[in-house]
Amino acid sequence: MSLFFVAISLVFFIRTGLYNINDHIKQYGQPQNWVRPTAVGDNFQNIKGLTSKKISLLYKTLYAGNNLTNHTITASRKVPLVVRSYHRDKKKLENGLLTSYKIFINPKKYPLTVILDNASQKDHEMGDDLVKNFEEISVIYENPPNDTSILHGTAFPKTKYARPGYDRQQWSTFYFDRYFPDSDIIGVIDSDIQFFGYLTDFCIFNQKGQIKVPAVPGHFYGNDQYATNMKTELEYMYPNRMPMFFWKNTFINVRRYISNVFETTSFDRALKKFSVKRYSQFNIIYTYAKAVESNLYEVVVFDNPLSFKISVAANQAKDFEVQAGCSLIHSMNCKSVNHKFMNTVVLRYDYKTTRWLDNGDLLDIYLESVRTDMSYLPYSKRVQIKNACAKRKH
Repeated sequence: MSLFFVAISLVFFIRTGLYNINDHIKQYGQPQNWVRPTAVGDNFQNIKGLTSKKISLLYKTLYAGNNLTNHTITASRKVPLVVRSYHRDKKKLENGLLTSYKIFINPKKYPLTVILDNASQKDHEMGDDLVKNFEEISVIYENPPNDTSILHGTAFPKTKYARPGYDRQQWSTFYFDRYFPDSDIIGVIDSDIQFFGYLTDFCIFNQKGQIKVPAVPGHFYGNDQYATNMKTELEYMYPNRMPMFFWKNTFINVRRYISNVFETTSFDRALKKFSVKRYSQFNIIYTYAKAVESNLYEVVVFDNPLSFKISVAANQAKDFEVQAGCSLIHSMNCKSVNHKFMNTVVLRYDYKTTRWLDNGDLLDIYLESVRTDMSYLPYSKRVQIKNACAKRKH
């Protein structure tokens, strides 16, 4: 037994002796390339319809102790959304994600890209159908990694994720930056989500223009710590709030950091080592961001009842939630919706431990951001969105 503990201690010593986050900051410094978003108005006072009472409520609910005038609402910034998928997800995408996307998302501001396997004929057939039936989206066909042995499918034994295809999806996430050269922010979504709220920049940024990142205390994927060589005390996937937003350069920086941790010039070689056991690519990226790019992100831990972040989509969201969102955003009467939940559905916490958060002040401010954002849409587009909502069962 004593030899076991000696071995464990030796492994820990070796890991802590490797390249770490302090080495990284000394070498590269903290990112300084962040540019404050172009604002419609320099403060909330300039936004039509937002009363001083609501500003006060917002201050009390979210930003106590901070300067409201630093917040910006953007009209022209494009924030691409991306989902990594494959042909077996086709029905799931069409019936859930894509139909709800048409209801709640402005495609000019938040364009959606589906990434599929270039080597798969079935993926190409799926992509052709998606582009034909959903004109709002685009499709990219991705080549496999140069070393396909990194797709070993061993990280999640005895689960549906124990397959090279899931490894491919996780590997792909680390490289999303290469598909959006003209964007500085990327929103990532899963293929099994549904939108149930209208996406605005208010859902993304805090009052300082940082990306808000929800998290809960805990550590559920053992190799997140191994990959980052950092202690991981927060879980970023379990809040189940979609999309998950990142500054594009964070993808580049985390690959460089992890490559240095594993003393290699190839991120894929490093991934091959840490991906043999359970890990979350999102946990790894956000763990890095919290440690190095804290000037670009605000991590919101859900042990504080005032630290809420609007959620407009979730994995395994139910149809009644979409219907509630239709009623809330488009003023439609959905008889099948329990009206007790109507005003709180956009604050959904988690599909496993659902918490209907009663916070009307935050909801009022969110709805102001929706009205402001939708006012920039042509009337014909607003009618189109509402008609798409009306096609849902009510």
